[in-house]
Amino acid sequence: MTRMKIQPNLESKTSTKTGKEFTFAVAHVESKDLNAWQFLNNVLEYLIHETIERRELYSILSQLEQLHLGCSQPNADFETTELYKKMLKAKTTLKRYNREKTLSGKRKIEKEAWEHIYTGLRQFLADDNNRNYFLPDLLLE
Repeated sequence: MTRMKIQPNLESKTSTKTGKEFTFAVAHVESKDLNAWQFLNNVLEYLIHETIERRELYSILSQLEQLHLGCSQPNADFETTELYKKMLKAKTTLKRYNREKTLSGKRKIEKEAWEHIYTGLRQFLADDNNRNYFLPDLLLE
């Protein structure tokens, strides 16, 4: 099975306010030749075995949303799934990150967001009926 990597990429932007150029890291997920179900399983494995920080959590949330938009059945209501509800909780949790002053507080927020994503994915993947959520041609093994 093809492995998945989540890594930060440095990007340069020019501030619209000051006109100065600045660099920041954007996490992206690299996963080739995976169907939707394999991708979700790999995300779960990645969550279990790797140390994950805020940028990677945001990237994972973004990838999960894109997976829904690109691979789900037209009649599938993603917003009613537990996975979606846990993703919303993780996003809400991560919004507190920049307001937190201490490193231990920031790590606690990352851990809480991680738990929401992990729990949502684990519950979603535990039910094989959720395979029906994705378009059939994208789940060919």
